[in-house]
Amino acid sequence: MLKAGKRISPPIEKKSKALDGHAWNLIDLLSKKQGSYATGEQVEILGLNKTTVITVLKRAVALNPDHLKLTAGKRRKLSLAYVP
Repeated sequence: MLKAGKRISPPIEKKSKALDGHAWNLIDLLSKKQGSYATGEQVEILGLNKTTVITVLKRAVALNPDHLKLTAGKRRKLSLAYVP
């Protein structure tokens, strides 16, 4: 039985090592410099193309859903925020 406020996340399946590495790198960077970052800013931070960055964003949220919030703004603009 689940207690109120407790959430059991599904098991995380293993993806490619490179994708997980980029996702953990992004999580570490966001935990040090907290704030909300748009996809374009994360392209500059990670040095990857936009399609890969969107995949990394989704993977990072899957790895750490308690601290990362992915939101979609105007014109399908994605932003990722770190919540302590």
